[in-house]
Amino acid sequence: MRRNLYLSSAHKAGMLFMSVKRGTHWFVITALAAHLFGGAIGYGEEATPETNTTPYSLRSLAKVGDFSNVDVLLEVRGDLKFRGDDKVEALPMQAKGTLYYDERLLQLGDEAQTGLRSLRHYDDAQVEILVHKDRSNRSLADTRRLVAVERKLESTDIYAVERLLSRDDLDLIDIPCNSLLIDALVPGHELTVGSTWPHSDHLMAALLGIDAVSSNDVESTFTAIDDNVAKIEMAGTVHGAIAGVATEMDVKARYLFDTERGRVGWIALIIKEKRSIGHVAPGLDVVVRLQMTIKPSKPTPELADAVVAGLPEESKELRELLVYEDDQHGFGFAYPRNWHVVTEDDNVVVLRMIERGELIAQCNVSPLGRKPPEHASTLDTLQRDIKQSLGDNFGSFVRAGESKTSSGLTLREVIAQGTASSQPMHWHYYVIRDEAGKRLSFAFTLESELEPQLGEVDRQIVSSVQFVPSASERAAQSSGDAVGDPMIRRETQCRDGRPGWMLISQVDHARLAWELAKHWMEPIAASASANEDLLTAVLCHDDGWSEWERHPEVDADSGRPLDFTEMALTQAIDIWRHSITVADQKAPLTAWLVSRHFEELLRRSHWAESDDQRITTYAKAFLEEQASAQHRWLSAWQSEDPTHHSADAASAGLTLLQRFDLLSLWFCCAEQEDQLSLEMPSGAVLNLSPNIEHHVQIAPWPEGLMPFELSITGRSVPQRHYQNADDLAVAPSEPGRVSWKLVPQD
Repeated sequence: MRRNLYLSSAHKAGMLFMSVKRGTHWFVITALAAHLFGGAIGYGEEATPETNTTPYSLRSLAKVGDFSNVDVLLEVRGDLKFRGDDKVEALPMQAKGTLYYDERLLQLGDEAQTGLRSLRHYDDAQVEILVHKDRSNRSLADTRRLVAVERKLESTDIYAVERLLSRDDLDLIDIPCNSLLIDALVPGHELTVGSTWPHSDHLMAALLGIDAVSSNDVESTFTAIDDNVAKIEMAGTVHGAIAGVATEMDVKARYLFDTERGRVGWIALIIKEKRSIGHVAPGLDVVVRLQMTIKPSKPTPELADAVVAGLPEESKELRELLVYEDDQHGFGFAYPRNWHVVTEDDNVVVLRMIERGELIAQCNVSPLGRKPPEHASTLDTLQRDIKQSLGDNFGSFVRAGESKTSSGLTLREVIAQGTASSQPMHWHYYVIRDEAGKRLSFAFTLESELEPQLGEVDRQIVSSVQFVPSASERAAQSSGDAVGDPMIRRETQCRDGRPGWMLISQVDHARLAWELAKHWMEPIAASASANEDLLTAVLCHDDGWSEWERHPEVDADSGRPLDFTEMALTQAIDIWRHSITVADQKAPLTAWLVSRHFEELLRRSHWAESDDQRITTYAKAFLEEQASAQHRWLSAWQSEDPTHHSADAASAGLTLLQRFDLLSLWFCCAEQEDQLSLEMPSGAVLNLSPNIEHHVQIAPWPEGLMPFELSITGRSVPQRHYQNADDLAVAPSEPGRVSWKLVPQD
């Protein structure tokens, strides 16, 4: 009996939104507006065939070397179905997309069209998706626009010829009604007007993206001929399975076949699909509309003879693998196409392996904090953490060892076995790192009896890992040492033993607050967008400091780098304004939270007691302008969802922003020895207890979360009297890092 391994967060709209973006087939997320069809399909009565006894050739005349220009418009409207706590729930969705590409026929197929091959160059491929109130846009990467297509008996291989496609790329271009297959709709011989013919299960599977067809009554009817253009209608129902999940498709289409040119030149298609809920994607109750125009074209430079001659040799990897790339953390890996990303955030990427509808294994991929090799955890430490994480489920270790990948990365492997709900289980853990200490963990979970199906796939995935500079690292390299300069001054020790100051950016402090909030934040409303807007506020609330931190100042009296607590109030207000401007570009609630946060900071500064008229005038002006803007932001946010977006929810969000801001400062400002307790809006108390050096026990601890490492980087300079900012800028400095191991409280 298979265990249901659905993630606990599967009920959230964000999870479903990701499922839509990462569905098995592109038509799950795209199609065309109904007005584009006029009355062609599904509107009005079907056409009555003309009376004409003249036979016409309905035979494809496609030949190797033909060039075509293909223009596709698609739309999907309907509902996503997902399992709630005790019932099936639905979310409305819609999506619109366009594809525009040139196609060159490279090889003709056999009688069943198997082996038919083409090469495409995409000029444009994009989609806009709306699930409930969450909107997203996708486009094909510039480096993956040269694509090969090959017809198999019941499917079509689509792959970039120079590098692996991502799942997003594949989902974007793997559409129903593949232009390479369109000519297979005609019967291949002469027929008279009024004739009908069936379509094979193999063709319907390949045309609609169905893995296996169980029944199919789709047939086409030759309804009319006009100026050598045959008008044909197609209709019927197909039952089958996609990734092992049952699907039913009602299909209606009209297409035009040029009897002189021997090619289909236009098709309009409607698919009404009902699909069951699967292991990697929600169920569907949607209507898909597509319009495709295929025109003969002249040879294009992108598909010239020299390009075809220079194509790399056929690659099994390009056909069978996809690539996952994380620009934020700077890593990537390849994985087989029967693995599907079901959710991703900044802490974890979750993939599942599906074979004929059966869930074989789940893999959680987590970026870890950078750790210098001399401080790297041992294999024994990894085994201890795994045993602690599995708790009563742990049975024994099957294997543990260390090796090098072909690219020179260090790989630690631990395989454990045990039970979960009386089911024998295996857990495969890997930690991979480079020489600079950049690390990534993989945790594979599967039932013991499914080990043969997994085989060596887990090691192949892990061994493909590549580390690259992250977005922030590239930004730092391009702008020099100015990025990440100080706003928080922390006592430290330089490598040569001298006392030093570690200078930590406010932006990095905010990111640490965000990392903590992702695990311990309480929901403020039954609205996914509200909670996401709160997390965004935590992340961006100090973005206004970034420009100031490029040119850190020095306290004239003490000679120390200026800490954020030592700034002039008027200067701080200017920085706060910039942070609020950044937040205003995100969302109304985000702007309101950041504005209210700085209002509270200002009111706690006792500015009203100042004898400096300039300070009091500046502060009053700031409060007045923010009061007006806050009213506007709060009203806009409440109008989005009057039921859930209440003033109390916004106030709870402000409290949480303040709590996680304080919590991050507790970590950043100094080594802590005393316990910290923070009361949350619900009345629950979050307790943090420093245990041993750089270990912090936390209660409550989220269920299922493994102990993990939290870290922050900075720049360390010797403690001395600096004359001015220029003196500080040229001072010898070294990278600094503080790390903490967060563990559940005993």
